[in-house]
Amino acid sequence: MGSICIHPDYQRMGYGKAMLEHTFEIIKKMGYDTVINFGNPDNYVVRGYKSCKKYNVCF
Repeated sequence: MGSICIHPDYQRMGYGKAMLEHTFEIIKKMGYDTVINFGNPDNYVVRGYKSCKKYNVCF
């Protein structure tokens, strides 16, 4: 999954969280149990993401 970008005028209004939640629902329906995000990890840890380095996941 690529980074989620929200225009600065609309940041901190819940749009990013809503987009992530919507994406997670789609992913669950597709049968996946793991998501790899290519965005800045600092922006996603609050949503439950963990560093790939901890699990030896890399390209």
